[in-house]
This record gives sequence, structure tokens and C-alpha cells, in this order.
Amino acid sequence: ADSYTGDYPKLTLRKPFTDSEKRWANEFEQFYKSRGYNVAFKVGGATKTGVISEKLFRSGKPEDVLRFIQAGKTIAYTLFENGEDGYQKELLSARSPRYTFDKRFEPILNTAQSFGLISSYYEHTDRNSGAARLTAYFSKYRKVLDFFRGEFLESYAYYIANKVAGRIASERKLPFEIAANLVTTSSNGASVHEYDTVIRIGSQIFLIEEKSSPYFCDFNKFAQDMDMLQFSKKNYMILLVNKTGEEAEAVEWLFDFRVANVDTYASKLRQMLEEGLDDSIPNV
Repeated sequence: ADSYTGDYPKLTLRKPFTDSEKRWANEFEQFYKSRGYNVAFKVGGATKTGVISEKLFRSGKPEDVLRFIQAGKTIAYTLFENGEDGYQKELLSARSPRYTFDKRFEPILNTAQSFGLISSYYEHTDRNSGAARLTAYFSKYRKVLDFFRGEFLESYAYYIANKVAGRIASERKLPFEIAANLVTTSSNGASVHEYDTVIRIGSQIFLIEEKSSPYFCDFNKFAQDMDMLQFSKKNYMILLVNKTGEEAEAVEWLFDFRVANVDTYASKLRQMLEEGLDDSIPNV
């Protein structure tokens, strides 16, 4: 990554700073340094595959899309189970990793194939049940495997946030910026916080964390992080794959920050941004 080494130490971007990004970086520094933290982040880091994630979630039920993603993740980890050398051997072999799905997954597989996540699939009949089944051959390319291993949710969250926040900022005629992979470090290095998506509209900052693991449950840690940073929990959201709408609302009530799943993310994000901007007390 290219780094700017002038007036903004410990800030790293994928490309050299533009004037607007220098101002953006400076505002983040003011917010976090007043709380004893240094900052590092990347702008626009997760936008490239967001359209893939959105189209996948539009092509089938969220639980089916997540099952497809989990299949890809399983294949990805299997290809890397013997390290980099093992992966290179698999990459050069004629074998193609495959996974079998029910017939209802066909729209999802069509979308996945259109982006190269799978190379092909074929229909056959299950010998035991007689039901139609689809077997898909997955790509072994590294960036595709990275997508399955977690990038799919981060890119989806960023992609939707960029559209929703950009629209709200335009409606209100306010400056808008979005960043990915924000890392804050306490001055003594003892505390490190990472945030997947960060939005600024006007004087308000919003943080979004995405958790693709179906086993995630450490909500207490994130509540403590927000208290330590003196950050308004009303401007903080966690996007999960393992909670129903009812379950997400229960977690919200317990910890006072926003919790969304794939179905509710866009609407809850808009609500968070609108309510945050309606608040007359800026958090920067």
C-alpha cells in the first residue's frame, strides 16, 4: 500500500491521498486522538465485490445464499489446509472442487457462475430420493476463495452503505465519505479496535462491524469498545448472519447498539443514519 508520510502519521491508504481524503483523515484523527487513539484505515477497500454479494442475496433466500457461501468457505479452507505449498499444488491440478445443492439453488448458482465463482454446474437425480440435484464446480482462484472466506459480507455491507449513505447525504446536501478497515490503536499500544465500515455524513460518524461467522456472540466486547471510545452506540451497528429479526432486536435491547441481519440491513442502516443526523449533538 502507498503511504502518506506528511502531517498524518500512521494513516495508510491503498492509493496516495487526494485533498478530500486528507481532510477525511484529519477529521478521524481529531475524533480519535482526542480519546487517546491513533488511526489507520483504507478508503474504498471493499467496494469491488459488493455488487456480487448484493446480486447473490437478491437471487435467493438469505439462508440459501449463506449456505452457498458456507460451501465455498469450506472448499477454500480445504484447499489451504496444507498451507501455501498445498494450495499451489491444488491450483495446478486438474481437480475441480465441487459441491451438491438442491434444485432451488439454481438461481443462486446462475448468479455465481456469471461472476466466475463457480465454473459450471450440472443437474442430476439423487439415487436415493429421486430428487433433482445440482452439482457445482467451484473456482480455485485465490481472490474467489478470499471472497468466500469472509469478504462477501464486508463487501456487501460496504456496497449497500455507500448507496444508502450517499443518497441520504445528497438529500440533505451534506458532505459524505466512506472508509473500510479502520484500525484504532491506543497511544500506549495496549488497545486495538478494528471496524469494517466507517461512514461520515456532515459532522456525524457511523461505525459498522460485519460478522460472517454463524457462531459469533461476543456482543459484550463491542459494547465495551464503544464505551471505551466514548462513541454513541446509536451510531454503531453490527451486521450478522446468524440472527433472525426478532433475535437481533433482543440483542439491541440488551446492549443499546444496532443489530441487523441481511434482510434488515438496508432499512436499519437508513434508520440509524437518519436518526443520527437528526441528533443536534455532533459526535466529532
